[in-house]
Amino acid sequence: MISICLATYNGSQYIKEQIASVLPQLAPDDEMIISDDGSTDDTLALVLSFSDDRIIVEKGPCRGSAPLNFENALRYAKGDYIFFCDQDDVWLPEKIAAGVKALKRIEADGIPSLYFCNTNLVDAEGHFIQKGLNDTLKLTKGNSLIESFGAGCTMCFNKPLHHLLLSHLTEGKVYHDRWAYLTAMFLGRVVYDPTAYINYRQHGNNTVGTKTENEKGKSVNRLFAPHPFSISETAQTLLDYYGNLIDERDKKLIKTCSHYKTTIASRMKLAFANDFKLAYGGFSRRVFWSLRLLLGKL
Repeated sequence: MISICLATYNGSQYIKEQIASVLPQLAPDDEMIISDDGSTDDTLALVLSFSDDRIIVEKGPCRGSAPLNFENALRYAKGDYIFFCDQDDVWLPEKIAAGVKALKRIEADGIPSLYFCNTNLVDAEGHFIQKGLNDTLKLTKGNSLIESFGAGCTMCFNKPLHHLLLSHLTEGKVYHDRWAYLTAMFLGRVVYDPTAYINYRQHGNNTVGTKTENEKGKSVNRLFAPHPFSISETAQTLLDYYGNLIDERDKKLIKTCSHYKTTIASRMKLAFANDFKLAYGGFSRRVFWSLRLLLGKL
């Protein structure tokens, strides 16, 4: 059984196209959980216009937080495989099948497992801009603490990871997708698929989006800009919630990040130690991230 966890809030502009791209990929006994955070536009009317019994609408927390809204949807999901779904993208026809197939290859003995794929970045009208990620990523526990790769809308995870997330929800302290990624990285398995199975729409109303290469790392403004998540706070939350489940070597990695804002030694390790080497990119990208880390901007 598949569960789609879709968080909505005033998404009438794109919601119908998104749902129409997902439903044909679902079997009769699958479900689409829609947690609506108090939409005041036509979002719910458009959702209900599908008249599909697989669509289940639940009231969201109505606190203006997308992570909380996704966490709410997770509480209702019953599937063996769970997908996060944004309200404004378009899923390509093989997205669900590819995610489930990949997870079945790596999950074993109840190990929490997470899959994420590449994206086609598109503009508001759906025109292709570029691929969202490199084809090759060297994913490690160290770089997972300083970079967030998998967007929630590209993720699929199994029931063991779902159960673990439900027992350790952060109540919005950490983005829902980042928390799922870190949980799987430190307590299970993660697999990346370089194939893009989603048109990831970039527009002015995105809660969180992906910057194109032209917008990344080359401007002074971006060098000093605040990051959407705090390395130190996220690391400390990981220790607080999973400290009794994580082995000692991994705890040292996490503690280096949790001390990032307070000790020069921790900043130096994050900036230069191989344990935290970035998953992709050459010398210029590493220099840019090192400067951001040394300046305390992450």
